[in-house]
Amino acid sequence: WNSIFETEVYEVPLTTPPDDGTPVDPPTCTAVPAQIKSVFVAEGPSPYLADGCSMAFEPLVAQVTTSNGNGWRHELKVNEALRVGMTKIAESLRADVKVDLSKGGKTIITQYHAEVTGTIVKVYVSDTNESGFMNSIASDGVFDVYVRIRPAGSSSEIKQALGTITTGGSFNLSVVNNKGAVTVSAFGRSLSANVDDGGASYLKFGNYLQSQNPVGSVDCSPFASCYAQFGITVSKVTMKNVIYSRQ
Repeated sequence: WNSIFETEVYEVPLTTPPDDGTPVDPPTCTAVPAQIKSVFVAEGPSPYLADGCSMAFEPLVAQVTTSNGNGWRHELKVNEALRVGMTKIAESLRADVKVDLSKGGKTIITQYHAEVTGTIVKVYVSDTNESGFMNSIASDGVFDVYVRIRPAGSSSEIKQALGTITTGGSFNLSVVNNKGAVTVSAFGRSLSANVDDGGASYLKFGNYLQSQNPVGSVDCSPFASCYAQFGITVSKVTMKNVIYSRQ
């Protein structure tokens, strides 16, 4: 049912000139907010597309690696000089997210890092057999979209299935941090939790392609060989109609 719904929402109708012959302006796009470019820095090449309205993240092209990372990434992250504790900021990111990903692929498209407590929020698009989601079948081409949040004072995460898509599908994602109260929403579902302050915390979003076996989610390296082994040849996340605020 998701693919039918998404077609109705995201398909752009052809523009039909009025009967009197008056020319019709082509539909306009929503420009990427200037604040995105002033607050975030890129890991990898610039993701901003020529239309001025979209961002595309392609880790198989960028091939960015980080210490303790488990896969190639292509992301935007808050500039180090602007990072503060989770309870000291109100921040929200909303976007229409289109995912082109090979069967068996798993990627993180949004996350919050905390200086001391590590990753405290993660939004996944995943075609693995990890249990507890709507599909949870490895490499069948149906991707679970879900969120994991680690609540304040807890050593474990809570998780919420949000929906499913197939490659080329789109959905609207909302991630809000209201001074330590985090809510992630998509497909009409959401997960909320209060999180630890975390020191110099920061938001990241884009495409962090996991190098994991889709059966069992076992980490694998070297990354290039693992992607080839699992048939991961396509990984592109495109974001448009972006709304961002930070206070």
